[in-house]
Parts: sequence; structure tokens; C-alpha cells
Amino acid sequence: MSKINKIILNSVMSLALLTSVFYACIRLFTIFTNTYTSGDEGGFLHVFNIFIESGFYEANVYGNSTVFNGISYLFYLVGFDRLMSLRITNLFSAISSIYLLWFFIIRNFNHLSRLYRNAIMITSVNAMIVVSFIFSGINDTFITFFTILFFIILYKIKGNKGKKNLLYFFFIGGVFALILSTRKMGVLLFPTFIFVLILYFYNQKFGFKIIMNRVSIIAVSFLLGLLLFNYPSLKENGKLSFHEKKIETEGVSWPQLQYLTAIWLEEGKVEYGKHCKPKDVIAYISKNGNKSLPNSVLETMTFNIGRSFKTSTREAIYLIKPYTRILGLVFVFGLFFFLIGVFKKEITLKKIINNGIAVFFINYNIIIVLIICSYVEPRWFLPIIVLIPIMFFSYFFNLKDKGKIGGKFEFLTLGVHFLLLGLMNVKFIMNNYQFIF
Repeated sequence: MSKINKIILNSVMSLALLTSVFYACIRLFTIFTNTYTSGDEGGFLHVFNIFIESGFYEANVYGNSTVFNGISYLFYLVGFDRLMSLRITNLFSAISSIYLLWFFIIRNFNHLSRLYRNAIMITSVNAMIVVSFIFSGINDTFITFFTILFFIILYKIKGNKGKKNLLYFFFIGGVFALILSTRKMGVLLFPTFIFVLILYFYNQKFGFKIIMNRVSIIAVSFLLGLLLFNYPSLKENGKLSFHEKKIETEGVSWPQLQYLTAIWLEEGKVEYGKHCKPKDVIAYISKNGNKSLPNSVLETMTFNIGRSFKTSTREAIYLIKPYTRILGLVFVFGLFFFLIGVFKKEITLKKIINNGIAVFFINYNIIIVLIICSYVEPRWFLPIIVLIPIMFFSYFFNLKDKGKIGGKFEFLTLGVHFLLLGLMNVKFIMNNYQFIF
């Protein structure tokens, strides 16, 4: 790459980074410093009040995110108000996730040039800022933190070939317990983590005895962790303690409301991104019977196979837009190179299952889009969104290293990617700059 091209590329990367900083400042003024709750914050604040006033036991029985509330309580003790304590905790988790991501890259992808390592970090951090819920008093970012931590441990185990790594398998079980003790959304991530581990055991060609030994260690630490964080709820309610977005209307569940919204979306009775109301669910069930709507996440996937296929296809297509907005052209280029690689037989099933991040990305997306719901929220994908740039830039770097792409193509691809990120951020900044000045 020529000197002038390097200057131009560094300039557009700096533009993307600088506009990300301004974007974050605006979000800090409009969300973080706002004294009123917004979105799901009200529910988290309500449970945090129980945690403060009645203690861990009562909050756990009611249904809470124990780790999130526990860390928030530390900030509350040093003088922050309750809502700000929740927001600082979430932002602290986001910053910690960024550090873990950098640590993961340095430890496992140090063969990449500095340009590509910086490209990964700028793209991933920009994605976290654009999604923006890291500035709210909710616990979604914790799932991202634990996901990156899982991959750090897994790659550490892979790097220690020939060693027992028993302690690291114990840590994996602990991470699983933390995920399921943080947010109910973790239930959807859990099968993906298990699948990644199964493929790891398969690729290592472990014998049955070794596999059972490792699985037993994971299971023991997992169960101990669940007991530690959920004992009151397990004792009183017989289930894990989750902070749930409750529907006040008795007899109406979120799967029912989401599914009816999906039906109405097909019929044109509701706009995409909007929900029907609980009273609509009651009226629909009264007219069509108690079994006319599914009442669990699993049922939504199997209730009507035709609708499941139609809705999952729609959501998969709709995801292209938010993925592109959040990640720039990484997603588009990545999909393009993936299809080209498959067509040329350079990307095989064996290579895919050897890549834990690729397996995680594919499996988790399939699970999400198979769930019948009114619409998919981009924040559900943050655990994988921050890892996608690693997958893309590593593959792109390998193509360059093998001489399959030229300097001009590399310059144009990276330049257009970061220019697009910067320009999309500039549009947001121009529309909202008055909140800073």
C-alpha cells in the first residue's frame, strides 16, 4: 500500500473513531444524564429498589439479575442515586467488555497487522455505541462481557494442547451460571455455547472418558454457580431468578403477545416494530380458544411451521439493514466473501466447525430468527456483533497474506468501510449536536 493510501486510510479510520466519540457524547447527554427512566429501565429500577430496601433474598424471590444488582449496589453505596448506579454499572460492563475484546485480540490474533487489529476494535466499539443501550440502566451488556470471556477461556484451552486445563473447564461452567443468572435471554445463548463446546470436543477427537470428565467439571461448577446466585428463588419458587419484563394483565404472556403481533403484522393490522395490546390477546383467545396462541418460547417455534418459516425468513432479511448500519460494510463484505468462498470450495464445513466464532454466529442467528416475534431488536445480537469484525478482518487478512487480493482492493474495501461508518455517524451528529452545545 502506497504512502498516500496509508494516509487516506488512517484519515477515514480517524474519522470513524472521532465520530464514534461524538456519538457517545450525545448519548451520554441524552440518555445517561437524563433523570427519568426510559424503556426497560423502570422495571430494573423497581427490582433494584427491592434489592436495596428488602435485601438480596426478597429481590431474588421476586425475580432479579443478582450480579447486576450486586455491582450496582456498590456504586449506590459510594453515593450515586439508584438510577445512576444502574447506568454506571451497565457502562462499566461495556468498558470492561471493550477491554476483554482487546485482550482477546492481542492474545489470539496478534498475527494480524496493527492496521487490522485497530480496524476490529474501531468497528466493534462503534457498534456498541451505535446500539446505544450501553448507556441505559439495564443489564444486556453483561451478556456480551460473559460471551467474550467464554471465548477467551475456550481459546486458552485450545492453545494449551496436551494439558488438562481442568480449571479452565471449571471457569466455563461458572460463566454459564453467570449468564443464566443475569438475563433470561441467556437461555437462547446457552444452546449455542453448548454446540460450540460439542464441536470443540469433536475436533479434538477426545475419548468418551475425557469428554465425560470435562463435562462433569463444567456441570459441577455450573450447578454450584446457579445455586449460589439463585438459592432463594429456587427454594421459594422452584425456578431461577430472572428479571422479567412483566405484563400486568393477568393471564397474558409475552410469547402470546408476540405471536399475535406476528399474526397481525401479516394481516396488516399493526406496523412493524409495534406490539398489539394485552387486551387484544385476551379478546383473541376468547374468540379462538385457549390453544389458539402459543404460551412459551419453544411453542412459538413449533406452533405453526409455515408461519415460523415465513417469519424467520422475513427477520433474516430485515437483519441485513441493522447489521449494515451497526457494522458498516463488514457484514455485507463478509457475507459476499463467505458465499464466494463456499462457491470456490475454499470455505468448507470442516473449516466452519473449526471456527468457534463462526459457529456461534450462525447458530445464534438461526435460534433468534426461528422464534416467532413481532420484530428482532439489534441489541439482542450485541454478543455476536462485537465478534463479527474479528471473523471478517481475519479472513480478509488471510486473503491478503495469500496474495488473493491486491493492495488497491484492500485500500478501497477498508477505506469505504470506515468512510461509511463515519458518514453514518456524522448524519446522527448533525441531527443531534445541539444536545452537546
